[in-house]
Amino acid sequence: MIVDKTRVDIGTIESYNNDTIYYYFTNSGTKTVYFLPTQPADDYQVLCSNKTIAPGDVFTVGIIYYTEKKGRFNLLVPLNFSNSFEPIKIQLSGHIKSINPSAFTICPSIENSQPLNNRVPLNIVVRDKITNEQIKNPKVSVLQNRRTINCVPGFRSMAFQCNCSYGPIKVNADKEGYKPESMYFEYGKENNTCLVYLEPLPIPLPDTIQQVYKPVVSKKKDTVEQPPIVYVPAAEADNNFNSTTYKPNHLIFVIDVSGSMKDTTKLPYLKASMKALIEVLRPQDFITLITYSSKVRVVFENVSGQSKAALLYAIDTLNARGASLGAEGLNLAYVMAHNHFIEGGNNQIFLATDGQFNGNHFKEEDVFKKAKQEANKHQIRLTTIAFGKSKNALLFLETLAEKGKGKMLRILNLNTDEAVLIEEVKASSIVKVYDK
Repeated sequence: MIVDKTRVDIGTIESYNNDTIYYYFTNSGTKTVYFLPTQPADDYQVLCSNKTIAPGDVFTVGIIYYTEKKGRFNLLVPLNFSNSFEPIKIQLSGHIKSINPSAFTICPSIENSQPLNNRVPLNIVVRDKITNEQIKNPKVSVLQNRRTINCVPGFRSMAFQCNCSYGPIKVNADKEGYKPESMYFEYGKENNTCLVYLEPLPIPLPDTIQQVYKPVVSKKKDTVEQPPIVYVPAAEADNNFNSTTYKPNHLIFVIDVSGSMKDTTKLPYLKASMKALIEVLRPQDFITLITYSSKVRVVFENVSGQSKAALLYAIDTLNARGASLGAEGLNLAYVMAHNHFIEGGNNQIFLATDGQFNGNHFKEEDVFKKAKQEANKHQIRLTTIAFGKSKNALLFLETLAEKGKGKMLRILNLNTDEAVLIEEVKASSIVKVYDK
């Protein structure tokens, strides 16, 4: 067998999309040669024009390299033919700068070699509508000419391929925890990657909590339908957080659940400290939880401290992923603070982040100005909870807390810092002599 090349460097690839590299073999002998099955592999697939090579015939082999890693790669693929005990080793190398979203295609089968055809494979990628992350192991099928075609799970079950013809198709996708989705797609040579977005179902929470995101519009005081909650001291004591000494609270937590918070300690430490605080909250204390990453989301709104089981459950569901739209989350927190303002009480926002905001319209000076105005004019205090070691991030959070008449807190060790939120709420809500 004579091959036109055994080493191919495809150079720098701006957006890698599992391109097929072709090799051409010529049977220079006098006997028919058979292409033998290639050992299955997770990171490449071998395709062939046929499996029988007559004398003088040219035999085509296509190799597809599967990866989700950027950078330099070097792949070695052994190809076996019946006329030799030793494989012909094909080397493929290059440098990947970025991965195309559709670059997760079908895994090699038990017999890795499959016939080549002129049709570009149909790739179906299923993503989370909120986070844009690929969903693993969804159910995917295609309807074409009144015939349902099951799709084959792809590389690491991140995408699917279907054996259907060019033309209009209907793609159906489903996954537990998501709303099923159907969409029409015009499959063709130049349009062979179909993206399907599934919308997450709301997480059912016990008690009074509803996991719903809805736009909130601040209500002006002269248009509020219900009278505001007014603090009236009571004589009874509760949880060492007695109503005579401490004002009622509306605590709005704005929590960064972006990818930068995936550190092994950041979010778990925050959740532990929040749960300790929830344990001592009274019925007259209310709590709102907002999370932000690629989207801003209201997890629960103005829930009484007596609904402890529901609050603790919601805290446990928090996970870090996505970008970091902190400014939008903070703006929504101020809207919530106005909507549920407690006259004479402690109205306080807690911003928990490692300080890395991003967004199209984010400016630090605007956030500082907003915090100062809300603290001075509306008595809405802002406290920051800082994670990470970035000097710029820590300076930003320290300045923001100062503008918002609050503090910058750190939770570095649960043994000593777990009660830091409890102590901060007590310090902020304690009744001063001039309040009585």
